[in-house]
Amino acid sequence: MSDAIAYEYADVLSRKLSRERWEKLQPVLGTLLALANFTTIYYSWRPSSPITYLRDFQKAKETLNLQVMTPQELVILLAG
Repeated sequence: MSDAIAYEYADVLSRKLSRERWEKLQPVLGTLLALANFTTIYYSWRPSSPITYLRDFQKAKETLNLQVMTPQELVILLAG
């Protein structure tokens, strides 16, 4: 986890969720960030896409038996 990603999570969730849902999920994000291992990032470029392509992770899902989800689905799962 990096500072930039943490701020991006908060920014995107606050814009995409209703006010009521965001207020409910803020403590979940806070807990997730408190438990995360922060790392210094030594490069400034990272891909930026407004769409999450779950199909790109299909092979990993099948071969490693992973659960693949969007960032919003993860936060909702953690809040549940």
